[in-house]
Amino acid sequence: RADAQAAISRENAVTTREDVVFAAKVAFYNVLRAENTLEFQQRNVGQRETLLRQAQAFYETGVRARIDFVRAEANLYDSRAVLGQARNELRVARITLLQRIGLDISSEFILRGEFDESVLPGTLDEWIEEGQRNRPELRALLEKERSARESLRQARAGYRPYIEGGAGYGYAADEYPLQQNYTVSVTLNQP
Repeated sequence: RADAQAAISRENAVTTREDVVFAAKVAFYNVLRAENTLEFQQRNVGQRETLLRQAQAFYETGVRARIDFVRAEANLYDSRAVLGQARNELRVARITLLQRIGLDISSEFILRGEFDESVLPGTLDEWIEEGQRNRPELRALLEKERSARESLRQARAGYRPYIEGGAGYGYAADEYPLQQNYTVSVTLNQP
């Protein structure tokens, strides 16, 4: 039973380590995603500014109606708001990453990395089987089950008769010379 409890503790420690690593990886890729989103939104604002200048020029020359100019202006303001959201998301993603990896530094840092688009070999059934084999939570559950079976076996054993035995060896006497003594005992206990 004690070895099962120790195995459960080891598996729980592995689970905790894997959870920390997973959370750090997720935070890392969230920073990359947020940086890509911010870059896209910056380009989007640039395009909207160009479209606004075009719409204004068309309106001033009488080629387009004022509504086209107002629509382009509204789209620019909307894309600027989305750009602000992207900046905030990047700031939050960076702070989250720093918390996950345990660093207390400025959130202004340069991160280098890429999204990996590799194809994994195997089938879904093989991946599920491998996951079940390698997940420490599942191994901890198996150890808990083993511990419970051991506890049940011990509990059942408490209702059965058992034999205790003992033996001893020593020297004793009232006077010198001491004499050798041997002791043997057997006890049958019936609960």
